[in-house]
Amino acid sequence: MGANLSTLDPTQRDAVAGLFAGLITVRSISNYVRILRRRYANNPLSPGSGPSRFSPILSTLDALPQNPLFQVTYMAADLATAAYETLIRDRFDLDLARVLLPEDYGTHVAVNISTLHDEVITVVDLTDGNSTRHGVPSNVASYSAHNDGQDFATFVYANMPTVDGLLYRSRFTNQLNIAIFDRGIHRIVCGKSLSITQELLGSALRSWNIRVN
Repeated sequence: MGANLSTLDPTQRDAVAGLFAGLITVRSISNYVRILRRRYANNPLSPGSGPSRFSPILSTLDALPQNPLFQVTYMAADLATAAYETLIRDRFDLDLARVLLPEDYGTHVAVNISTLHDEVITVVDLTDGNSTRHGVPSNVASYSAHNDGQDFATFVYANMPTVDGLLYRSRFTNQLNIAIFDRGIHRIVCGKSLSITQELLGSALRSWNIRVN
């Protein structure tokens, strides 16, 4: 990223927030998919515990007003994308076998997530060239390292208070993902958790040339 958003002065932050305002849109979601470890099945909308693409850039001890702490919950438009984002990622690069084993998925469950009836979420839309149109560096949503995405998400959370989350395309499948901030969680609801079986996952990943054992 050319400039570190966390170091901007108040005037600069207002100007950049205005630039990014053109990315804001509202949408409902239906049956997005979240994969999580079985031990978290009783609270499937809880955020992950580790750093991620759009998690805060600073620790609790370092938090400043312009760099707030927040939590993010991720979901994908389909099961294959959720599996790539959660279970597979870059592991099959240059791998001729491309086999997912029971120990890779057997400890996980999947849930469907939708917006509540008559609710919409307000998102920053980083898809379909919008990032380029509004000056967002391409690394924010597509680079394997997460520094730029964390910097961007922290800026959006602090300076664009009406935004519930970020809409972006998976760098693996090019399908839609949503990262919802903690302040937007009350707008969504999830279904009952479903065990991930060989049959379920195998069907979803067949077109991606992955065999599930």
